[in-house]
Amino acid sequence: SAERVKMMSTIKKLDPIQLATSADVETLDRIMQFTTQNLPNRDWFFDDDIDFIRRHINSDSGYTLKYMVDGEIAGFLIIRYPGSDDDNLGCYLDLPDEELQYVAHMESTCVLPQYRGRRIFQQLTARALEIERAKGRLMDALHLSEKDAHYRMQKKSMDSGRRIADVAREILELEDLSGF
Repeated sequence: SAERVKMMSTIKKLDPIQLATSADVETLDRIMQFTTQNLPNRDWFFDDDIDFIRRHINSDSGYTLKYMVDGEIAGFLIIRYPGSDDDNLGCYLDLPDEELQYVAHMESTCVLPQYRGRRIFQQLTARALEIERAKGRLMDALHLSEKDAHYRMQKKSMDSGRRIADVAREILELEDLSGF
């Protein structure tokens, strides 16, 4: 409905942290390339390619949070779900195989130089941790796969017109998730 579109537009204006979309892929790639090229030591950062970014735009493989300032992407954070991949860091912690599905990697983060010093990285990280804790709680309480828990959170966000962070907070505060 037109009212829902207007409400979603208002929410996006108020919250600088948003889920990146496929329309953001090329901008995210340019930010990553710029960041990598301007590091004092390029060994400090592994720049992912555009296909990696594309695979982590709200998919089963993960998602990307972007931080907006005056209508422009100032920075972003890519979250990846390694699942049974060999590089799942849960393997190094000797997690049982059934718990590896709960692991999320913070893969890449970039903040453009003109926006540094505004705690953008800390805000993106805090938001991702909140989303992941809520998703983990859904998975545990309702015996959902990671994909299904992520889908339920997104659907609840879209249906209610609320930010995914607000949905995550609701999940973390609810005692009984059976109706979620």
